[in-house]
Amino acid sequence: MVEDTLAISLEEALELYSKYRDDFIQRLKNDERPTLAIWKDVGDAEFPIYSETLLDLDWRVDLKFSNGSFYQTTQTKIIEPI
Repeated sequence: MVEDTLAISLEEALELYSKYRDDFIQRLKNDERPTLAIWKDVGDAEFPIYSETLLDLDWRVDLKFSNGSFYQTTQTKIIEPI
C-alpha cells in the first residue's frame, strides 16, 4: 500500500489520484498487482464504511490501460470453499 488516509475531502482524494495515477499505470504494465480506489461517504475514522466507490481500479478484474483510458476486460470468478 502506498497511501491510505482517513476520511478526506473529494478535492484531496482527486489530488491523491492525480499524484499516483502514473505510478499505478506503470505498475499495471509491469504485471504488478495494483489497486487504486476512491471511496465515497465512508463515515467517520473510527468506524469507516466502505460500501460505495467513486473509482475502483483493481488488477483482479483483468484491468488494462490503453490509449489513455482504463478498460476492464473480464470478470474473475470467485471460487468458493464449499
